[in-house]
Amino acid sequence: MINQDYFDDLSIETPVHLEHSNSCDELFVYPMHWHLYMEIIYMIRGKLAVSVGQRETVLEGGDMAVFVSRELHSVHSLPNGPMEYCLIQFDPMVLFGAQQDTEEFREIYPQLFTHGHRCIYVVSDLTGTPVPSLVHRMREERGARRYGYKLAMRAHLLELCLWLFRRWNEENPLSASGSFNRHELMRTVFEHVHKHYGEPITTAQMAALVSTSIPHFCRTFKRFTGNSFGNYLRYVRTIEAQKLLQTTDHAIAQIASMVGYADVNFFIRSFKQSIGVPPLRYRRLENEKMAILQNHFN
Repeated sequence: MINQDYFDDLSIETPVHLEHSNSCDELFVYPMHWHLYMEIIYMIRGKLAVSVGQRETVLEGGDMAVFVSRELHSVHSLPNGPMEYCLIQFDPMVLFGAQQDTEEFREIYPQLFTHGHRCIYVVSDLTGTPVPSLVHRMREERGARRYGYKLAMRAHLLELCLWLFRRWNEENPLSASGSFNRHELMRTVFEHVHKHYGEPITTAQMAALVSTSIPHFCRTFKRFTGNSFGNYLRYVRTIEAQKLLQTTDHAIAQIASMVGYADVNFFIRSFKQSIGVPPLRYRRLENEKMAILQNHFN
């Protein structure tokens, strides 16, 4: 279990945050910590030490480190002259958005939270790949801040992550582990949740679905995704509620029932906890944004 003392709850300004550091004498130490967002460090020149678990690696120009959500790691500078790097931090859900494609989501979601993936790529790994160019273009967009630069940064990030996820899948293809294939187990669970989120779903039902015990299922799901099954189910239901709030005039109680909540008050509390505002206010804010856009283009 990850010690909560290591938790870094740094709030990033936007779903995609890029910082370009170019320093001759910057010395810093970030001890072992973890955070909910994903983080990519791309070295341009100089050296930087990073550690995952007990293993320390020195990054040099053209190397890259990737840390998924909740992955313990540390970073510290070295007193060896000029250093330049790009730091990219992003909410994993920015890859999907509220109107995410559920099939794509089920395929990619586990990659965002699974620990044990390769996290260090040296310059020879990245030579001939789109990664250096994508990081450079993200840095240019962030610096120029032209109209639509946030959209451009997200587009480049999507392409970078696509390369990364494909590489991870090539290096760790779906294979059996123990008495069942955990990738296939998760695929079964994701598909069931996305088909039946409006119905009562319990952890016991999911464990029975994949023919394992409740404790084994809970441990496997948490290890695979970094989240409990309950949190994942709540996320899916919240996403579906957002869609209904944006596209229908259904009453809040009806939407609660449609996404699997028998108690409307519990639904309202859960939605506010996830989104930051209650459902009715969320709908008003979305309607106001849509009205502004319509007035702009009329």
